[in-house]
Amino acid sequence: LKPSAFPLSVEATGNLSTLHVQGVIDHQQRFTTQWRLSPRLALEKGQWTSQADEHPSLPLQAMMDIRLPALDGDKLMATLKKLPSATLSSAKKTLQPSTTGQNWRESIAFELPATLQVTTPALALYGQKWRNLRLQVQQLLSSPHLSVNSNEARGTLQIRPGQPWLLNMDYLYYNPQFSVNRT
Repeated sequence: LKPSAFPLSVEATGNLSTLHVQGVIDHQQRFTTQWRLSPRLALEKGQWTSQADEHPSLPLQAMMDIRLPALDGDKLMATLKKLPSATLSSAKKTLQPSTTGQNWRESIAFELPATLQVTTPALALYGQKWRNLRLQVQQLLSSPHLSVNSNEARGTLQIRPGQPWLLNMDYLYYNPQFSVNRT
């Protein structure tokens, strides 16, 4: 294959304990990751950026930072609904309900960082435009802790297995603008 025919380019460097991986997908998506190789393979930290000219730097803390362009969430949801559900039904058969909330992490072949952060300058979803959106998910002991921060919302959600969830909304501005199609 010609180098331009395959839209993925990956470069890896490392030693017996750590691996650094940088890559470009379709000349638009760039990523940089750091992996621990032993005792169990682990993604220690990384960053994924969209529409960047240079590789992103690694975050200072152990986390996966994903920076997306502005998104049309309604179109994304419509696309996701069209995907075949065969993988979902097979996953339901193999994954058992978790009492600790952490068993799903043990079912994958490598460890993930405790924090995942996703940012986008704008997300249009269900008639609302969420600007400067940052969603962060942290694994705290046995329960995930989600936080959202945008111009329109600030709050946290703690998912406690077998117990009521704890939601704390500091600020919420919800004023959807739906287009009216008149014929």
